[in-house]
Amino acid sequence: PVRAVVDFLRAEGVEPLVVFDASIGHRTIGRHLKKADMRRALGRVRCEIVPAGTVADRRIIELASEMSAVIVTNDLFRDHPDSRPIPKRRGFCLGGVVELTEPRP
Repeated sequence: PVRAVVDFLRAEGVEPLVVFDASIGHRTIGRHLKKADMRRALGRVRCEIVPAGTVADRRIIELASEMSAVIVTNDLFRDHPDSRPIPKRRGFCLGGVVELTEPRP
């Protein structure tokens, strides 16, 4: 699903930056993954894996603020009030088909 969203955004002319929790490798393939592994798996996308013990949401909000970027997520970020002014796109991927909403704060 992440690769499908990356491809969808690229087709819109957006080069995404994907942020993962440190546990992404263990949750997906049962072992640690390095950033280079994720880049290859997602088609050479810019990505970041936050250090263990760090919550990716914090880093996502920080990067979106710094870059004046839109967050693409299914998370409502309700537990992060400082994310409210940052535009977000929600959506889904079903069978490789991606649908995203227009950016909204």
